[in-house]
Amino acid sequence: MEIEKLIVKDVPRTFGGTFERPSPSTGKNRLFNLLKVYSLLHPEVGYTQGMSFIAGLVLMLFDQKEEKDSDYLSLMIFKSLMTECSDWYRFYSDNTPKLFLFTKDIRDHLRLNHPLIHKALLDHNVILESLLASPLFTIFSNLIPVEQSYQVLERYILDGDEAIHRIFHHLFRVYEGEIVRMDCWDMQMFLGRKMYERAIDSCKFFPNDQL
Repeated sequence: MEIEKLIVKDVPRTFGGTFERPSPSTGKNRLFNLLKVYSLLHPEVGYTQGMSFIAGLVLMLFDQKEEKDSDYLSLMIFKSLMTECSDWYRFYSDNTPKLFLFTKDIRDHLRLNHPLIHKALLDHNVILESLLASPLFTIFSNLIPVEQSYQVLERYILDGDEAIHRIFHHLFRVYEGEIVRMDCWDMQMFLGRKMYERAIDSCKFFPNDQL
């Protein structure tokens, strides 16, 4: 019941209320149903905030393609993304082990390829885990428009974690000059949200976008 309450709370807040109706209590809310079924199939994962964005994105992607049995297909894809063909679920399991491994890889990349950013993070005592949790838990979909979120999801389906790493590597390369000049507050705001919004607005989000 506790998991159901969490899902009910998050459903209307996902993608600006796109899945707010019908009410979960009717048994016809597609996002609620997908998340509840997944939590029952994988009790070791259950439900954690952020999962609703990925599930909602999968549902909308199949709606866009007008696939038959889209709810069933969405559940299969969501299960595959989370648990079966990927370990993305480890962002949501106890102690979020994948968050710490992922940010360690990013920190190592910065140390080797962008030492000025790495030094700035250390100088300002910036904790990457807390800043990157939101974009990683939702695969950016709570921060960027749905159309670009589809592209991120499709890249992740094709290339796995490497697709997400490439986006981060690209963004740090694009904005290195700005990041190293920021104070602690601005750096946290930028890395937590503004960097992704800025990159979308200027068509620089994806590695193949024009610089």
